[in-house]
Amino acid sequence: MKLSTAVQQFLEQAAVGLSPQTLTNYKSDLNLLIALATFHAQDTVLAFDEALVNQYLVALSKKGLGMATLHRRRVTINQFAKWGIRRRYWTTNPVDEAPRIKRPKRLPRPYLPDEWAAVMALDLHGADRVIRGLLVYAGLRVSEVCRLQLGDVRLSDGARPGALRIRGKGNKERVVPVIPELDDLLRDWMLAAADLLNRRAPLVEQKSGKPLTRKMIAERTRAWGKAARVGQCTPHRFRHSFATMMLERGGDIRDVQEALGHEDIATTALYTKVTNQKLVDAVMRLSQRTPITDGTDVGVTRPSSVPAPPEGP
Repeated sequence: MKLSTAVQQFLEQAAVGLSPQTLTNYKSDLNLLIALATFHAQDTVLAFDEALVNQYLVALSKKGLGMATLHRRRVTINQFAKWGIRRRYWTTNPVDEAPRIKRPKRLPRPYLPDEWAAVMALDLHGADRVIRGLLVYAGLRVSEVCRLQLGDVRLSDGARPGALRIRGKGNKERVVPVIPELDDLLRDWMLAAADLLNRRAPLVEQKSGKPLTRKMIAERTRAWGKAARVGQCTPHRFRHSFATMMLERGGDIRDVQEALGHEDIATTALYTKVTNQKLVDAVMRLSQRTPITDGTDVGVTRPSSVPAPPEGP
């Protein structure tokens, strides 16, 4: 069998449960492996051996790639190797003897107070205002903003806060409570939506009706940064700021983990399961309308239970 055919089979199977960005990374990583196999040997599964793996890693290192990228690419071919063993395309894992690559730990980079104030002071309108609200008040990944549909939003009903049903990495779902500031933004936006009854319609869409792309949102935040004179104004920095503010305002780190939808095994194993009510309380502390007290709140009625996910379409 051709190595390229095996890679295609692997990608088709891996597509189930993977985010579009992860699948794109897998394709990029394995296309180079195929190119090397074709150049040094031939396009066959038998070419996938220790020598090819070493050539692959050497070729990557010569490109001057960062350690995080090198780590990711080694993980990709290791996943491919394990898959091939299960399919009996080869009997041993040729990646086992390859040098280990440590993934560097990067510290979060939340916005500095003056940067945050400058970005929040921008008088944004329409889609920009909604996107900023989702990044600031819900801490969503940019890919999660792109995938958010009208049917994923439940607005507050007075007795309980609203909620967002989020499809995160690996299509794993979580529910993020909606604080009053974001609820107001979403209510105004959804009331003006022309296709409100189509629950599968993107919450924020292109003129064609298709969801926004990661690149489109990154371009918008870059424009905000230029207007506010804030460097490195990226979507992910809002996520870092969201987590930082939750902790600063009394949120437990386990609540932050649940709100952000982190699925890293090492991180998950480190913390015990938290109750959904604690998650609601922790996120609600981000609202300026929810004074931080000893439990007696003014202006906001705390729900008796976590908001249920919006009903599916």
